[in-house]
Amino acid sequence: MIRYLDTQGNKREVLLVKDMQKKKTQQVRDKEQAIIDHNAPQRVEWDLFVKQATSHLPKDVVVYYTNASLTRCRLYLANDLFDMGELFMEESLNDDGTVHERFYHVSSHHIANRRFCPYNSPWEYRTRTSKSLDKAIKNARTAIRPNSLADVGRVTLEDMKHYVFDLRSRARTEFQNATGKLGFAPFHIESPLPPLLDDIVRQTDMGLIRMSDESNELLSKFHKARDRSLDVDNTQYARLCWVHMNHVGDQVVETHRVRVGAGSLDDDVGKGLTSYEKDFCTRNKATYCNNVPEDVQHKVSVLSMLDDREYVEEVGYKFADSVYYIFEEER
Repeated sequence: MIRYLDTQGNKREVLLVKDMQKKKTQQVRDKEQAIIDHNAPQRVEWDLFVKQATSHLPKDVVVYYTNASLTRCRLYLANDLFDMGELFMEESLNDDGTVHERFYHVSSHHIANRRFCPYNSPWEYRTRTSKSLDKAIKNARTAIRPNSLADVGRVTLEDMKHYVFDLRSRARTEFQNATGKLGFAPFHIESPLPPLLDDIVRQTDMGLIRMSDESNELLSKFHKARDRSLDVDNTQYARLCWVHMNHVGDQVVETHRVRVGAGSLDDDVGKGLTSYEKDFCTRNKATYCNNVPEDVQHKVSVLSMLDDREYVEEVGYKFADSVYYIFEEER
């Protein structure tokens, strides 16, 4: 399940465009069209709602229905990573079948309806409801818009952080195993070496003692595991890269440095590097068309050959075909 994370840590479930496109088969389209044709006279209000609520969006906006009566939908653009929001119309009927009340709902990750609890009522928290069509249209034009680099970061950064955490945990486990095979109790990676091990390392480095092949191999594995664990611990930052098409059809690459490691965030305050800041991924955003830096271009090219949620150590991580994280060393 993919979620959007706001500055308060509140989440909203979103749908990936590629998943919606995959489910939007011709058979589904034909079924939806049959329902629309059968209920054409009754769909006037819904059609008017959708038409006016999307009039500010690009013309290629796609309606992805999520209920059987086709009165609830997600909106997305083919070039985007995830949906922009949701429209939903409900009707209560009189005994004679006429409409008693009609409610228009607009839901989006840009809405924070503080009359509801984000944990106990997550859908209501992200939704504005009105009986007035005009009010609903205003709500949609305010809250539903094409996603930005910051929105992409708020959906993908937590996934990247989980990957870095797992990478760090595996590296530390390998280091502890290598330490144990040398006959020493585990110790923190940044702690000084035990005195005896320190003497062994120092004297073998100086060529003063010679060890058996077996002991030398164990010591080599210890050095390798220790160096790798220290390198992974220094993986605190990455450059988020979003490759997509702009409104005129040109490919663009938007990038921004983000914090992917754990620890104190004090040094990052005011830099737009964490999802807890309002200017996340906006303060130093870089946009490239034909002038993509060679380092970024090369690493994205390497990562693009991977499947989603795969990585290359010391290069980066691929979230999806359009979203990549390039590792950076701590500054």
